[in-house]
Amino acid sequence: MDNADDVRSLMNVELNTRWWGTVLHELGHIYYYKTYSTPEVPIILRGGANRAYHEAMGTLIGMASMQQPFLEGVGLMPKNTEVDETQALLKEALDYIVLIPWGAGVMTEFEHDLYSKNLPLDEFNKRWWELKKQYQGIVLPADRGEEYCDAASKTHINNDAA
Repeated sequence: MDNADDVRSLMNVELNTRWWGTVLHELGHIYYYKTYSTPEVPIILRGGANRAYHEAMGTLIGMASMQQPFLEGVGLMPKNTEVDETQALLKEALDYIVLIPWGAGVMTEFEHDLYSKNLPLDEFNKRWWELKKQYQGIVLPADRGEEYCDAASKTHINNDAA
């Protein structure tokens, strides 16, 4: 990214609607980043409001990219296509609402414990999966030891520490 008009996102994607929304979500992050990465904004404030807001901006653009008027306008959907609005809203809910417990619960509390409570290295994976169960109802089919750090597989944690 050259911080001007040429922005890029290196992604390995498939040609389908799921990845279309993901690509636009990631571009939403980039364009939001561009709004506060200017000389008019003091350097101390160029990190964005907070990560949840940044995700919301990306999600907003991703959701907008799936709206019928937009898809028709860019030629990806024939004009006046019949769309089952109920099914479209249910799909949106399944795509986005399930992320709230992860973002607001699992990720946030894990990082709190990591940084504020000095979570010991030998408890990273245990704590991660306790939070996954508590907030998302997700449990592992078999135990994973502390030689793993599943939290580190999430780019939000390893590339963008709170």
